[in-house]
Amino acid sequence: MHLKTFSLPLLAVICTLSLGDVRPVAAAVYFPTSLGAGFPVAVQRFVQQHVFSQSDPDPEDFWQRARELGDRARRFGDKLMKDAAEQSQEIRDKIGELTERMEAVVRGATALNEELHTSAALPFVDNVAEDLERAFAAVLAELEVLFPAPDQAPNHAQRKEVVAVALDKAGVALMGVCTKYGMDEQRAREHWGTVRPAIENMVMVLGDLAEQHPDLLQALLFTGAVLLIPEYWLLRPLLGVFGFGPTGPVKGTTASWAQRVFYGAAVNKGSWFAMLDKAAMTFKAPGWWASVGGIIGVGLGAVGAFFGGCGGRA
Repeated sequence: MHLKTFSLPLLAVICTLSLGDVRPVAAAVYFPTSLGAGFPVAVQRFVQQHVFSQSDPDPEDFWQRARELGDRARRFGDKLMKDAAEQSQEIRDKIGELTERMEAVVRGATALNEELHTSAALPFVDNVAEDLERAFAAVLAELEVLFPAPDQAPNHAQRKEVVAVALDKAGVALMGVCTKYGMDEQRAREHWGTVRPAIENMVMVLGDLAEQHPDLLQALLFTGAVLLIPEYWLLRPLLGVFGFGPTGPVKGTTASWAQRVFYGAAVNKGSWFAMLDKAAMTFKAPGWWASVGGIIGVGLGAVGAFFGGCGGRA
Protein backbone atom coordinates (compact mmCIF):
# COMPACT_ATOMS: atom_id res chain seq x y z
CA MET A 1 0.00 0.00 0.00
CA HIS A 2 1.29 3.47 -0.88
CA LEU A 3 2.11 5.78 2.02
CA LYS A 4 -0.52 8.35 1.00
CA THR A 5 -3.17 5.68 0.55
CA PHE A 6 -2.51 4.40 4.06
CA SER A 7 -1.96 7.66 5.91
CA LEU A 8 -5.09 9.54 4.81
CA PRO A 9 -7.55 7.03 6.28
CA LEU A 10 -5.37 6.75 9.38
CA LEU A 11 -5.41 10.53 9.75
CA ALA A 12 -9.19 10.51 9.47
CA VAL A 13 -9.42 7.82 12.13
CA ILE A 14 -7.13 9.78 14.46
CA CYS A 15 -9.19 12.94 13.97
CA THR A 16 -12.44 11.13 14.59
CA LEU A 17 -11.19 9.32 17.67
CA SER A 18 -9.89 12.64 19.00
CA LEU A 19 -13.41 14.05 19.27
CA GLY A 20 -14.06 13.17 22.87
CA ASP A 21 -17.81 13.76 22.62
CA VAL A 22 -18.30 11.60 19.52
CA ARG A 23 -18.88 8.07 20.70
CA PRO A 24 -17.36 5.39 18.44
CA VAL A 25 -20.62 3.46 18.08
CA ALA A 26 -22.37 6.47 16.56
CA ALA A 27 -19.44 8.04 14.74
CA ALA A 28 -20.48 6.55 11.41
CA VAL A 29 -23.57 8.70 11.63
CA TYR A 30 -21.88 11.83 12.95
CA PHE A 31 -18.80 11.80 10.76
CA PRO A 32 -20.24 12.66 7.32
CA THR A 33 -22.32 15.59 8.54
CA SER A 34 -19.93 17.20 10.97
CA LEU A 35 -16.59 16.55 9.33
CA GLY A 36 -17.47 15.73 5.74
CA ALA A 37 -16.43 19.11 4.38
CA GLY A 38 -12.94 18.65 5.77
CA PHE A 39 -12.08 15.22 4.39
CA PRO A 40 -12.10 13.59 0.93
CA VAL A 41 -15.03 11.33 0.11
CA ALA A 42 -12.71 8.33 -0.06
CA VAL A 43 -11.58 8.95 3.53
CA GLN A 44 -15.16 9.22 4.77
CA ARG A 45 -16.04 5.94 3.08
CA PHE A 46 -13.01 4.22 4.57
CA VAL A 47 -13.95 5.26 8.09
CA GLN A 48 -17.58 4.30 7.62
CA GLN A 49 -16.83 0.93 6.08
CA HIS A 50 -13.82 -0.23 8.07
CA VAL A 51 -13.67 1.57 11.40
CA PHE A 52 -17.12 2.05 12.92
CA SER A 53 -20.34 0.08 12.88
CA GLN A 54 -22.78 1.26 10.25
CA SER A 55 -25.85 0.04 12.07
CA ASP A 56 -28.38 2.74 12.92
CA PRO A 57 -27.82 4.08 16.45
CA ASP A 58 -30.43 3.20 19.01
CA PRO A 59 -32.86 6.15 19.23
CA GLU A 60 -32.48 5.92 22.99
CA ASP A 61 -28.90 7.08 22.41
CA PHE A 62 -30.25 10.43 21.26
CA TRP A 63 -31.94 11.13 24.60
CA GLN A 64 -29.02 9.83 26.63
CA ARG A 65 -26.57 11.94 24.70
CA ALA A 66 -28.81 15.02 24.86
CA ARG A 67 -28.96 14.70 28.63
CA GLU A 68 -25.19 14.27 28.81
CA LEU A 69 -24.59 17.37 26.70
CA GLY A 70 -27.06 19.33 28.83
CA ASP A 71 -26.31 23.04 28.55
CA ARG A 72 -24.32 22.65 25.35
CA ALA A 73 -27.32 21.12 23.58
CA ARG A 74 -29.61 23.87 24.84
CA ARG A 75 -27.17 26.59 23.81
CA PHE A 76 -26.98 25.06 20.35
CA GLY A 77 -30.79 25.05 20.19
CA ASP A 78 -30.81 28.71 21.16
CA LYS A 79 -28.34 29.42 18.37
CA LEU A 80 -30.55 27.64 15.85
CA MET A 81 -33.54 29.70 16.94
CA LYS A 82 -31.53 32.93 16.76
CA ASP A 83 -30.27 32.12 13.28
CA ALA A 84 -33.80 31.35 12.09
CA ALA A 85 -35.17 34.55 13.64
CA GLU A 86 -32.76 36.64 11.58
CA GLN A 87 -34.61 35.75 8.37
CA SER A 88 -37.51 38.14 8.90
CA GLN A 89 -39.50 40.07 11.49
CA GLU A 90 -42.44 37.70 11.05
CA ILE A 91 -40.30 34.66 11.81
CA ARG A 92 -38.68 36.49 14.71
CA ASP A 93 -42.08 37.20 16.28
CA LYS A 94 -43.25 33.62 15.79
CA ILE A 95 -40.06 32.18 17.26
CA GLY A 96 -40.35 34.52 20.24
CA GLU A 97 -43.87 33.21 20.83
CA LEU A 98 -42.73 29.62 20.33
CA THR A 99 -39.93 30.02 22.87
CA GLU A 100 -42.33 31.45 25.45
CA ARG A 101 -44.66 28.48 24.99
CA MET A 102 -41.81 25.99 25.32
CA GLU A 103 -40.70 27.60 28.56
CA ALA A 104 -44.29 27.59 29.85
CA VAL A 105 -44.58 23.87 29.10
CA VAL A 106 -41.42 23.13 31.08
CA ARG A 107 -42.59 25.28 34.01
CA GLY A 108 -45.95 23.50 34.10
CA ALA A 109 -44.27 20.11 33.99
CA THR A 110 -41.96 21.14 36.82
CA ALA A 111 -44.92 22.12 39.01
CA LEU A 112 -46.64 18.81 38.27
CA ASN A 113 -43.41 16.96 39.01
CA GLU A 114 -43.08 18.59 42.43
CA GLU A 115 -46.63 17.72 43.43
CA LEU A 116 -46.34 14.16 42.18
CA HIS A 117 -43.16 13.70 44.18
CA THR A 118 -45.09 14.74 47.28
CA SER A 119 -48.10 12.50 46.66
CA ALA A 120 -46.51 9.42 45.08
CA ALA A 121 -46.67 6.44 47.41
CA LEU A 122 -44.26 4.32 45.33
CA PRO A 123 -40.74 4.94 44.02
CA PHE A 124 -41.33 7.82 41.69
CA VAL A 125 -39.16 8.27 38.65
CA ASP A 126 -38.98 4.81 37.07
CA ASN A 127 -42.54 3.72 37.81
CA VAL A 128 -44.26 6.92 36.73
CA ALA A 129 -42.07 7.37 33.67
CA GLU A 130 -42.75 3.82 32.49
CA ASP A 131 -46.49 4.20 32.99
CA LEU A 132 -46.47 7.48 31.08
CA GLU A 133 -44.58 5.82 28.22
CA ARG A 134 -47.25 3.14 27.95
CA ALA A 135 -50.15 5.57 28.32
CA PHE A 136 -48.93 7.96 25.65
CA ALA A 137 -47.98 5.09 23.36
CA ALA A 138 -51.63 4.02 23.46
CA VAL A 139 -52.64 7.60 22.60
CA LEU A 140 -50.27 7.61 19.65
CA ALA A 141 -51.67 4.31 18.39
CA GLU A 142 -55.24 5.67 18.53
CA LEU A 143 -54.26 8.85 16.73
CA GLU A 144 -52.50 6.98 13.94
CA VAL A 145 -55.78 5.16 13.22
CA LEU A 146 -57.88 8.34 13.41
CA PHE A 147 -55.54 10.51 11.35
CA PRO A 148 -53.60 8.72 8.60
CA ALA A 149 -50.50 10.60 7.49
CA PRO A 150 -51.48 13.17 4.82
CA ASP A 151 -49.93 13.55 1.40
CA GLN A 152 -49.47 17.29 1.91
CA ALA A 153 -48.92 19.70 4.77
CA PRO A 154 -52.03 20.35 6.87
CA ASN A 155 -53.48 23.85 6.98
CA HIS A 156 -54.08 25.75 10.20
CA ALA A 157 -57.66 24.49 10.71
CA GLN A 158 -56.72 20.85 10.07
CA ARG A 159 -53.79 21.10 12.45
CA LYS A 160 -55.95 22.64 15.16
CA GLU A 161 -58.43 19.74 14.92
CA VAL A 162 -55.75 17.06 15.28
CA VAL A 163 -54.00 18.92 18.11
CA ALA A 164 -57.26 19.25 20.06
CA VAL A 165 -58.03 15.53 19.75
CA ALA A 166 -54.47 14.58 20.66
CA LEU A 167 -54.52 16.78 23.76
CA ASP A 168 -57.91 15.45 24.88
CA LYS A 169 -56.58 11.90 24.75
CA ALA A 170 -53.23 12.85 26.29
CA GLY A 171 -55.03 14.57 29.19
CA VAL A 172 -57.08 11.47 29.96
CA ALA A 173 -53.92 9.34 29.88
CA LEU A 174 -52.06 11.73 32.16
CA MET A 175 -54.94 11.92 34.66
CA GLY A 176 -54.97 8.15 34.89
CA VAL A 177 -51.27 7.95 35.74
CA CYS A 178 -51.37 10.86 38.20
CA THR A 179 -54.30 9.47 40.19
CA LYS A 180 -52.76 6.01 40.18
CA TYR A 181 -49.84 7.45 42.15
CA GLY A 182 -51.99 9.15 44.74
CA MET A 183 -52.39 12.62 43.29
CA ASP A 184 -55.74 14.34 43.82
CA GLU A 185 -57.62 14.32 40.52
CA GLN A 186 -58.69 17.94 40.81
CA ARG A 187 -55.10 19.04 41.41
CA ALA A 188 -53.96 16.98 38.45
CA ARG A 189 -56.60 18.66 36.28
CA GLU A 190 -55.44 22.07 37.43
CA HIS A 191 -51.87 21.30 36.44
CA TRP A 192 -52.99 19.92 33.08
CA GLY A 193 -55.08 23.05 32.60
CA THR A 194 -51.85 25.04 32.80
CA VAL A 195 -49.78 22.78 30.55
CA ARG A 196 -52.36 22.00 27.88
CA PRO A 197 -52.82 25.49 26.36
CA ALA A 198 -49.06 26.01 26.30
CA ILE A 199 -48.58 22.75 24.37
CA GLU A 200 -51.47 23.58 22.04
CA ASN A 201 -50.09 27.02 21.23
CA MET A 202 -46.57 25.66 20.88
CA VAL A 203 -47.58 22.96 18.38
CA MET A 204 -49.81 25.36 16.44
CA VAL A 205 -47.14 28.05 16.15
CA LEU A 206 -44.52 25.49 15.18
CA GLY A 207 -46.88 23.97 12.61
CA ASP A 208 -47.71 27.34 11.08
CA LEU A 209 -44.00 28.15 10.85
CA ALA A 210 -43.26 24.77 9.26
CA GLU A 211 -46.11 25.22 6.78
CA GLN A 212 -44.68 28.54 5.60
CA HIS A 213 -40.99 27.75 6.13
CA PRO A 214 -40.50 23.96 5.99
CA ASP A 215 -36.73 24.38 6.05
CA LEU A 216 -36.99 25.47 9.70
CA LEU A 217 -38.82 22.37 10.95
CA GLN A 218 -35.73 20.32 11.82
CA ALA A 219 -34.11 23.11 13.84
CA LEU A 220 -37.33 23.98 15.69
CA LEU A 221 -38.19 20.39 16.60
CA PHE A 222 -34.64 19.74 17.74
CA THR A 223 -34.67 22.85 19.92
CA GLY A 224 -37.96 21.83 21.50
CA ALA A 225 -36.63 18.35 22.17
CA VAL A 226 -33.52 19.52 24.02
CA LEU A 227 -35.46 22.13 25.99
CA LEU A 228 -37.71 19.45 27.45
CA ILE A 229 -34.76 17.55 28.97
CA PRO A 230 -35.14 19.10 32.48
CA GLU A 231 -38.57 17.45 32.77
CA TYR A 232 -37.66 14.50 30.57
CA TRP A 233 -39.77 12.00 32.58
CA LEU A 234 -43.05 13.66 31.45
CA LEU A 235 -42.30 15.79 28.41
CA ARG A 236 -40.40 13.22 26.41
CA PRO A 237 -43.35 10.79 26.10
CA LEU A 238 -45.96 13.57 26.02
CA LEU A 239 -44.31 15.68 23.32
CA GLY A 240 -43.27 12.49 21.53
CA VAL A 241 -46.95 12.33 20.52
CA PHE A 242 -46.34 15.59 18.61
CA GLY A 243 -43.13 14.53 16.89
CA PHE A 244 -40.45 15.92 19.22
CA GLY A 245 -37.46 13.61 19.16
CA PRO A 246 -36.39 10.75 16.88
CA THR A 247 -38.92 8.34 18.37
CA GLY A 248 -42.43 8.50 19.73
CA PRO A 249 -43.49 7.74 23.31
CA VAL A 250 -41.89 4.31 23.41
CA LYS A 251 -38.52 3.04 22.26
CA GLY A 252 -38.75 1.93 18.66
CA THR A 253 -41.88 3.94 17.87
CA THR A 254 -41.25 6.29 14.98
CA ALA A 255 -42.05 9.97 15.27
CA SER A 256 -42.34 10.48 11.50
CA TRP A 257 -46.13 9.99 11.56
CA ALA A 258 -46.59 12.81 14.07
CA GLN A 259 -44.21 15.09 12.18
CA ARG A 260 -46.14 14.59 8.94
CA VAL A 261 -49.56 14.96 10.56
CA PHE A 262 -48.83 18.12 12.57
CA TYR A 263 -46.20 19.80 10.38
CA GLY A 264 -46.36 18.25 6.94
CA ALA A 265 -42.83 16.83 6.85
CA ALA A 266 -40.68 14.25 8.61
CA VAL A 267 -37.17 14.93 9.92
CA ASN A 268 -34.52 12.59 8.54
CA LYS A 269 -33.58 9.94 11.08
CA GLY A 270 -29.84 10.61 11.17
CA SER A 271 -30.21 14.37 11.43
CA TRP A 272 -31.19 14.23 15.12
CA PHE A 273 -27.85 12.62 15.97
CA ALA A 274 -25.86 14.84 13.62
CA MET A 275 -27.25 17.96 15.30
CA LEU A 276 -26.20 16.71 18.72
CA ASP A 277 -22.73 16.20 17.31
CA LYS A 278 -22.73 19.78 16.02
CA ALA A 279 -23.81 20.96 19.46
CA ALA A 280 -20.92 19.08 21.06
CA MET A 281 -18.40 20.49 18.61
CA THR A 282 -19.75 24.05 18.50
CA PHE A 283 -19.42 24.58 22.23
CA LYS A 284 -16.15 22.76 22.87
CA ALA A 285 -13.70 24.39 25.26
CA PRO A 286 -11.31 26.83 23.52
CA GLY A 287 -8.18 25.27 22.20
CA TRP A 288 -9.53 21.77 21.67
CA TRP A 289 -8.30 21.79 18.08
CA ALA A 290 -4.81 22.29 19.48
CA SER A 291 -5.18 19.01 21.37
CA VAL A 292 -6.43 17.30 18.24
CA GLY A 293 -3.50 18.74 16.34
CA GLY A 294 -1.12 17.27 18.88
CA ILE A 295 -2.73 13.86 18.57
CA ILE A 296 -2.61 14.10 14.78
CA GLY A 297 1.07 14.99 15.00
CA VAL A 298 1.74 11.95 17.14
CA GLY A 299 -0.20 9.81 14.72
CA LEU A 300 1.66 11.11 11.69
CA GLY A 301 4.93 10.61 13.54
CA ALA A 302 3.96 7.01 14.15
CA VAL A 303 3.13 6.60 10.47
CA GLY A 304 6.52 8.03 9.52
CA ALA A 305 8.31 5.73 11.94
CA PHE A 306 6.39 2.76 10.60
CA PHE A 307 7.34 3.42 7.00
CA GLY A 308 10.87 4.40 8.01
CA GLY A 309 11.23 0.96 9.59
CA CYS A 310 9.99 -0.57 6.36
CA GLY A 311 12.64 1.17 4.34
CA GLY A 312 10.24 3.86 3.18
CA ARG A 313 8.34 1.52 0.89
CA ALA A 314 4.58 0.88 0.96
